[in-house]
Amino acid sequence: MYATYEVNSRLSDLKIHAIIDKLNPNLRSIENFEGRMRVREFYAMSPEDAYAILAAIAEINGCEDKLKLLPPSEYDGKKWSLSALATMLTQSKWGVAGPRYFKYNGEWLNDIRRRLGV
Repeated sequence: MYATYEVNSRLSDLKIHAIIDKLNPNLRSIENFEGRMRVREFYAMSPEDAYAILAAIAEINGCEDKLKLLPPSEYDGKKWSLSALATMLTQSKWGVAGPRYFKYNGEWLNDIRRRLGV
């Protein structure tokens, strides 16, 4: 997690998404899933750019104290590749493919990689 922005009311984050969508609708991650269009909460922008937008919104609203930039953290205080961490956690004698062992928003990273053609 890069940062958090505490909102005052339920679903206020949807208004922030609407602002970003108005600024550049091409940034939103939209996918076709089982024949239906699914609009995701993800944007094709760097964490720094997303934080800058949230910082401007927080400043306009006088809510700078609600925006928190989090310090980077790593497993056991060390930087790991996905494969190295998965190998260590599974105690495998051989290297393993890290994306097969981790999920992002409930979806296996390996499946995301395959779907995106990466």
